[in-house]
Amino acid sequence: MLVDYLPIFIAQIDEINEIMNAFQTDIEFINLKINEILNELFVNDASLYGIERYERILNILFKANDSIESRKKSILLKYNNLPPFTLENLVLILN
Repeated sequence: MLVDYLPIFIAQIDEINEIMNAFQTDIEFINLKINEILNELFVNDASLYGIERYERILNILFKANDSIESRKKSILLKYNNLPPFTLENLVLILN
């Protein structure tokens, strides 16, 4: 609870408690969204939105009957086949 972050003498004020309780649901929603965004960064934890995003980035076409797990595996295979990001590869890409 947000009230726990306040000094005791302020937390004992009823109006402050009501304000903190009103903000608590917003803070929980924000934390939920932050966790969802962090999950999208990792292929194994990504949702359908994240999988589609990775497929667009890597130019992977999927079949309509592919499961999410098989789509995740194809993304991971594509990443494993990419050359490592080194200075030499960067120069090759830029040229």
